[in-house]
Amino acid sequence: MSSQSIDQRFVRLIEDFNGGIAIHRNGIVVFMNEAAATMHGYTREEALGKSITDFMAPDEIDRLLENAKARVEGDDVPENYEYRGVKADGSSIVVDLKAQAIDWDDEPAVLMFLTDVTERKRAEVAATRLGRIIEQSLDEVYMFDADTLKFVSANRGAQNNLGYTLEELKLMTPLDILPLSKPDSFTRALDNLRSGVEEKLVFETSLQRKDGSRYDAETHLQLMKEEYPPVFVGIVQDVTERNLREKELNEAKSIAEAANKAKSEFLANMSHELRTPLHAIIGYSELLDLKFTPSPEHELNKNYIAQILDSGTHLLSLINDLLDISRIESGNMILREEEFDLTYAMTSSVDMVKRLADKARLKLAVDVQEHLPSVFGDQRAIKQIALNLLSNAIKFTPPEGAVCLKAWKSPEAAICFSVSDTGVGMSAEDLEKVHQPFYQVDNRLTRERGGTGLGLSLVRSLVELHGGTWSIESQPGEGTTITVALPAWRSCADTSRSAQRNRQAG
Repeated sequence: MSSQSIDQRFVRLIEDFNGGIAIHRNGIVVFMNEAAATMHGYTREEALGKSITDFMAPDEIDRLLENAKARVEGDDVPENYEYRGVKADGSSIVVDLKAQAIDWDDEPAVLMFLTDVTERKRAEVAATRLGRIIEQSLDEVYMFDADTLKFVSANRGAQNNLGYTLEELKLMTPLDILPLSKPDSFTRALDNLRSGVEEKLVFETSLQRKDGSRYDAETHLQLMKEEYPPVFVGIVQDVTERNLREKELNEAKSIAEAANKAKSEFLANMSHELRTPLHAIIGYSELLDLKFTPSPEHELNKNYIAQILDSGTHLLSLINDLLDISRIESGNMILREEEFDLTYAMTSSVDMVKRLADKARLKLAVDVQEHLPSVFGDQRAIKQIALNLLSNAIKFTPPEGAVCLKAWKSPEAAICFSVSDTGVGMSAEDLEKVHQPFYQVDNRLTRERGGTGLGLSLVRSLVELHGGTWSIESQPGEGTTITVALPAWRSCADTSRSAQRNRQAG
């Protein structure tokens, strides 16, 4: 075989080599295989004849040229080192270079073996950065041997919190800082990780410091099987403050619940004590009113009696609202459910506020759909809903306005009723808060006519107790419509719903 064929085979071998190979003479590339050219973003033809400085980052040029010159002259320079290269598109790469001096066409040249280590360097930088983050983390990070359980490593957070040095920890196992853990239960937990039954364990325990003090710790534990030898990695967070805050919140919640219960019991007792004399005041006022004969001399006294009666009735209504709110909040509100005539309940509710509407110079109307079915529910509570809505509408409607109660059966077989008024209406902000207890819309009529702000809150609670829904449509200056929809199963029109009513009521 001729030397020429041997040279050709040698060249083909170099060109097919996966690694980058290049030769430069006096700084000019005289040979570069495809791998080296591709590494720098060129074709082989484009790379030939270029200066080696075209492949280097500007701040690397002087160092590499000096090394190349020294190598050709036989001086002692490193054979292997890394440099930052530049690709054809201007992006950077990191290249591992191994170089040696050779003769090329009887002239000194430099042979270079090139390896792109950009991704490896990025991984190393990322690993170093991650290592710094872990080392500086306030959370505790431990590694311990999967067989001996001895600590292999622990970050600064672990050392600071436990009070041990890394050298001291390497002579210990997790059992030395887990005073509440039994060795056999801890071993079983680790066996679950080894066998793959669990991929990660999360548990809360107590850790003991070098000085004997303890702290609550939430631990995340995993087995790193790909490491050799395998290690367990534990990430521990000191949750002492968090647990203390939760304990304080729970204690505050218990105190608030106890206070709320005491408030509800107080309201219930006081409401009972106040209602008894109020019933007497209202009853005797009604008797006195009946005894007066129409005459000018009796008119003033009759007017006084009417004011006492109105005030007593109003106060009794407020006390009843407070009592119902306290019962609902304490969970002691029991619906006395029965089948009753909704038409009668609606019309009688309108009759009860007629005097109030006349006094406010308002037009009061009722529009009940014919043949409205009976309803299964608490008649007193349903009337209370209607009365509160009517009273509220009258309160917020200026003189010469109108209030209307409607009741109908919807296509979905639900029973609905609504109260509409031509009053002051409510803003979007008021609509978000109006169902809260004791909240009142701030306007002139509220200040003039007073009130507790319990009406709509009580309406919402009573509607929800019946399994119903309610909605409010309102525009400032145009009025308000509040609609209550009772669930279909409360309608007594369909006898097939009786079983469902029994289940719901039970």
